[in-house]
Amino acid sequence: MRWFSELDGGNIPEFLGDRGSAVTASTEPAAPAGDARVIVVAISSVDGRGAISGKSSGLGNDADLHLLKSLRDSADVIVVGSSTVRAEGYCGVGRDEATKRFGGPAHDRPVPPIAVLTRGFELDPESRFFADAEVPPIVIGPKEFVGRPAAVPDDRASRLASLERTGATVLMLDDTDPAFVVDALRNRGYARIVVEGGPSVYRSFFEADIVDEVFLTLAPVVVGDGPATFGGDSAGGTADIGGSRDGAATPVTSATPTGFVAEAAAFSDSHVFVRYSRLRTG
Repeated sequence: MRWFSELDGGNIPEFLGDRGSAVTASTEPAAPAGDARVIVVAISSVDGRGAISGKSSGLGNDADLHLLKSLRDSADVIVVGSSTVRAEGYCGVGRDEATKRFGGPAHDRPVPPIAVLTRGFELDPESRFFADAEVPPIVIGPKEFVGRPAAVPDDRASRLASLERTGATVLMLDDTDPAFVVDALRNRGYARIVVEGGPSVYRSFFEADIVDEVFLTLAPVVVGDGPATFGGDSAGGTADIGGSRDGAATPVTSATPTGFVAEAAAFSDSHVFVRYSRLRTG
């Protein structure tokens, strides 16, 4: 493992590692994703909580923000659940001055779209997520529409049409399990996939066993209450890829434990940053 001491704008590109190189002898890409690489970026309190007052930004600091922006710059697409889009007030990814300064050579890459995962397509087409997007987002949901009990076909058609009018690409999949989502994105040329949460999305991607790399920030605070960073605390719980406000939850089962190896670590203002890569199992 490489120790970077204090993480800052000057060494963040090195901390990220080479996004395009072959993995080391101790790691391997997740087989179900083909040639895609799935990268999880998350922040957690000391007691395992992922947000303060509903927002993960309350846990971070400047270094964490610069790391997030640099990871976005290295991505082909960013994946996030619809509940997180609403709770965090997401807008599209842009090239602001901080991104240009701390993103290294990645700022020359195309701006990545955000792919939002939803079960009910209950997104506000007039929100800043659509209005402030430099690149129109991708909306991914099931072909078999999951809406409120009173939903009718006309309501479904109206929702989809309103989203498409924003310029968004709407993908309706036969199966919205993470492996199928990754495959659909890979088939559209998005090989570097950065997953930003929230908790149920993280959990479902880990359970699908397709995560290649994890960037985890440990914040020096005990929150005491709030969502667990990586979802439910026990096996056999539920996970909804679009969040519980978007329809019925999907049962999940516990997966075989997946090992990761620490490749790099750093700190900043008592925040600890670790980059993990998938541990070779065979």
